[in-house]
Parts: sequence; structure tokens; C-alpha cells
Amino acid sequence: MPDKHGVIDVKVSRRVLWVGADAYPLHNITRARRTVIVPRVEQYGDHNTGIIKNQGPTDPRSAFRDMIATIQVLRNQVPPEDREVIDESLRAIGTGQDVPHSTMRRALTNISGVATMIGAAGVPVIESVRRVIEALGS
Repeated sequence: MPDKHGVIDVKVSRRVLWVGADAYPLHNITRARRTVIVPRVEQYGDHNTGIIKNQGPTDPRSAFRDMIATIQVLRNQVPPEDREVIDESLRAIGTGQDVPHSTMRRALTNISGVATMIGAAGVPVIESVRRVIEALGS
């Protein structure tokens, strides 16, 4: 239910999607349709800094852990042939330690490709891969 300004809070916390006061466990969501939400931002005063878009972890290990978690969620939503690509890529990158740059890049490209083909459900994976690449400085 919107507040008095017509605002509905939408967030994901601890594998639960919150839309206002309604909770939707992510493991119960099997399919979603794409909805474009354009936030209306109003700023007042002289010293506004704007919207912070890169709110993910900057520590490479933390970014890597977050990425693996989002990939695991996506893995359960894809067909077997895409799951095989994800599994091969995850085996190739392991824990992320001492992985050759070319191997990491190829695995992340494959995972991003699967996420792109899935559509809106793959967006969190694409964003987490981008954060890992930024954190690694690749």
C-alpha cells in the first residue's frame, strides 16, 4: 500500500522480496514479468549529491561471494543446458583465488550470456558480475 505520497517501498532482503508490507519469499517466485519503474527524484537545496548507483561491495571477495549467491538463485530457474554452462563456469572459477584472468573472463562472459538470455530474472546476475569485474579492476 502506498504511503501518503504514493510511494511504495520495494526491496530484497534475506531472500525475500518486499513490496510495501507484502513479503514474497524468492524461492516461491518461479516467473516474473518485466516492469520498468522510473524513480522520480526531487532534490532541494544547494549541496545535493544525487543518486548513488554503485551500492554493491567494492571488496573483491565480498563482491565474488555476492555474485556466487545470485548465480545460484538463477541456476535454479534455467533449463538444464543453461544450468550445465553455469556449472562448468562455476567449476572454472572455483573460489576466485589464483584463477587466470582469461579463465575468469571466459567464465563470467558465459554466465552473463545465460543471464542475458533469461531476461529480467538474470539482471541481478549481470549486475553482480559487473561489480566483480569492477572490484577486480579487470
